[in-house]
Amino acid sequence: MLVQFDARPVGAAAEHIRMQAAACRALATAVLGVARVSDADVRLGLGDLVEVGADAFELVALDLELLATRMHAGTRIYDAVERAAAAAAVAGP
Repeated sequence: MLVQFDARPVGAAAEHIRMQAAACRALATAVLGVARVSDADVRLGLGDLVEVGADAFELVALDLELLATRMHAGTRIYDAVERAAAAAAVAGP
C-alpha cells in the first residue's frame, strides 16, 4: 500500500491565515486612524490587542506548515517500512 499526503490544501490554509494576520494589522491601523483615539493607553492597548491576534494567526500558519512537514516525513517512513517488510517476506526466513 502506498501512503501519500497532499500538502497543497494545508499550505493554502497556512497562506490564507497569514493573509488574515496582515489584514488584521491593516485594519488596526485604519481603525486607529479613523477613531482618533486620544488616550495614549487606549491606543497602545488597541495596538497590542491587534498584534496578539495577528501573532496568533501567524503561529497557526506555522503549526500547519509543521504538520504538513511531519505528515510528509511520516508517509515516507511508513512506505520505507512497508517496502522492507515486503522484501523480507519475499526473501523468506
